[in-house]
Amino acid sequence: MISRPSTARRIESSHPYACGLTDVGLRRSRNEDEFFVGPCGQVLLVADGLGGLPAGDVASRTAIASASSRLCAAPGPEGADALGVRVAMMRAFGDAHLAIADRGMSDAKLRGMATTLVAALITQDRLFVAHVGDVRGYLGRAGRLLQLTADHSLVGEMVAAGQLTPEQARTHPSKNVVTQALGLGNVPVPSFKSTPIEVGDLVMLCSDGLWETMTAEELEQIVLAAGDLEQTSIALADRAIAAGGSDNITVVVYRHEG
Repeated sequence: MISRPSTARRIESSHPYACGLTDVGLRRSRNEDEFFVGPCGQVLLVADGLGGLPAGDVASRTAIASASSRLCAAPGPEGADALGVRVAMMRAFGDAHLAIADRGMSDAKLRGMATTLVAALITQDRLFVAHVGDVRGYLGRAGRLLQLTADHSLVGEMVAAGQLTPEQARTHPSKNVVTQALGLGNVPVPSFKSTPIEVGDLVMLCSDGLWETMTAEELEQIVLAAGDLEQTSIALADRAIAAGGSDNITVVVYRHEG
């Protein structure tokens, strides 16, 4: 592994069932990704500030601060129906979008900043995931890793239309062109998914700086390998670095204990 400063990577693993990691990578001067793991591990977030626009790091931090505040302050999702949770998550995304836009309006240096965002809310028996952009959510169970999100991106739409395979999309010249982001234009419409969750299941959220560096099979193998969550997070980030580390790398991994 290339020798790098200790500030290049941040790991948070204070919760026994969740771990978050973010790494600046090898080719970026600053980290424009951010993540959040709630105190009880039931709220997980990953944001990826858009490169090529002003202050992507400020956008991602603003989104995380706003969405985490809304989701952690909301009534507990236990016993709530999917519609109620969906409304809460849509409001959290809307608040984050407006918070980013407002900061841009009040500071010319921040004008135009934007970020993608993926959020997971976890109850005793259900997983709720919402996202905007090309950050992803996955569910690992019984030796398989299922992608729960569909990228809001130009190549994501081409994959959905059958014009590209997922592997072709990973290396396409337009792979970084997102079709929705927080902070840009009208309030985006997050995609929402609700699915059962079982004891022992793994939930993973990550930025494109991670998933673009490996095949779906490689990602599945690392995520589902035996080991604690911090080891899993480190193994994923190290694999992305070994593949070139051309982007910031962020991952949150959670193991469900019911």
